[in-house]
Amino acid sequence: MLQCLPEHPLILQSRNNFAHYKEATILGKVMEKTQGFYTVLSEDTKTQQQVKLIGSLKRANDRLNCVPGDSVRINEIEGTIQEIFPRKNLFLRPLIANVDKVLIVLSAKEPDLALDTLYKLLFQTYYNSALPIIVITKCDLLTASERKTLTTKVQFLTQIEVPAIFLHNSGSSEELSLLKEFISNSVSTTAGPSGVGKSTLINRLQTQREAATGVISGRLKRGKHTTTLSTLMALDEKTYICDTPGFLSLNLPEITDVFQLLSGMPFLETFFGKCKYNNCTHTNEPHCFFKKSVEEHPTLQPIYDFYLTIYSSIFQKRR
Repeated sequence: MLQCLPEHPLILQSRNNFAHYKEATILGKVMEKTQGFYTVLSEDTKTQQQVKLIGSLKRANDRLNCVPGDSVRINEIEGTIQEIFPRKNLFLRPLIANVDKVLIVLSAKEPDLALDTLYKLLFQTYYNSALPIIVITKCDLLTASERKTLTTKVQFLTQIEVPAIFLHNSGSSEELSLLKEFISNSVSTTAGPSGVGKSTLINRLQTQREAATGVISGRLKRGKHTTTLSTLMALDEKTYICDTPGFLSLNLPEITDVFQLLSGMPFLETFFGKCKYNNCTHTNEPHCFFKKSVEEHPTLQPIYDFYLTIYSSIFQKRR
């Protein structure tokens, strides 16, 4: 009959320590980075803990090591991040990872809505595999005539099936309910120029704390930045939103082929690949299916203008 020898006390202690270490390891989401420390929200307990990066995860002077929105594994006892999981996407401005939806916030007035900015933000949203919704603030500042002009200006959004909400400064409960429904069960971020009311909008969507709000610079009619760090906030157990700095510049991705533009404008797929020339850029070439479609259906002109804006911003500036 075989007889098992009792395990050595050191072996038992090592095994217990490993089990204890394993139990202390939990999954979480990075909510904020402050002076080298990361605030992580536990996936299970929904409590927050400050932790830091260690070892190979901590690359010197690399701000992209770990950012708000990252899914991580942490050790609660050591207060360290053990693993950063692969990202779905990464926005550099605002600096946030794993974004599902983007609230593109623009104002109807002060500052006026600029189509070029709208085009670029839409393109970046789609290019980064996220879904957009357009929020136009300060609509109460418009006259009846100005409101009609604005509605016509953004009519193309209906054609490409992008929802738009016209928000008054007072913000009706119905308008906010629509926004909350759109961002439910997802990680969302706001995007848009400064001074359009992003922080004010977030304050209306959440009650945990107020993001700083600012005023418009009278001389430039542009907003003063009031948010300096990307911070992810939980609206409920499954819904998160990031309060982010306003945009000063819009840098489009490095693209080398016209067909890559479809990543940022998926609604153009109908028009691509049907021209006489395979290398058609849909700008000056003859027998272009896209241009012919616009000639036959003038309502497509705003969509074509969208394409030309992005095309010239990416390709013509390199010449």
